[in-house]
Amino acid sequence: MFYMKNKKINNKEIPKNKEKPLKLAGNFLYFDSKNLNGRIYKKEIAEEILEQFNKMKKESPVLGELGYPEKNSFMEIDLSNVSHEVEEIHLDEKNKSIAGTIKILDTPKGKIVKELLQSDNQISLYCRPRGTGNINENGEIENFKILSFDLVSGPNAFENIVKEDYVKLIEND
Repeated sequence: MFYMKNKKINNKEIPKNKEKPLKLAGNFLYFDSKNLNGRIYKKEIAEEILEQFNKMKKESPVLGELGYPEKNSFMEIDLSNVSHEVEEIHLDEKNKSIAGTIKILDTPKGKIVKELLQSDNQISLYCRPRGTGNINENGEIENFKILSFDLVSGPNAFENIVKEDYVKLIEND
């Protein structure tokens, strides 16, 4: 989750340099614990998501959208809503999560993300997995097929639920 307050992440100013990409890193999905939707992604599913992502990334950039997709386009990326590229993901055993890095793109939706981050408003954004799967009687996700990780806004209270969460503003090289 990326939780912004007073135009800073980890006490670093959000850069306004438009020539360098804005990159953020954080936890995208927690495994072996119930999420806010009452679902549980087991570690085995997280490992499968990582494997699927790496195969997708070899073929083309993995793009994500700003906001929740329309129901009729849930398993397709709507290029008019693309805000970021998911550059990499990995298992973070310490936080029991899939963590990763996104690069905010210079698209209309990417510009909205940058403006939100640079505003005086407190905002919480997080990456959520988008894919298909089944939910068993215990609330566990099974047979999950990842499409991407979308950037959505959530309640500020979400920050209080996450233990040892981290977010980094990646230095723009």
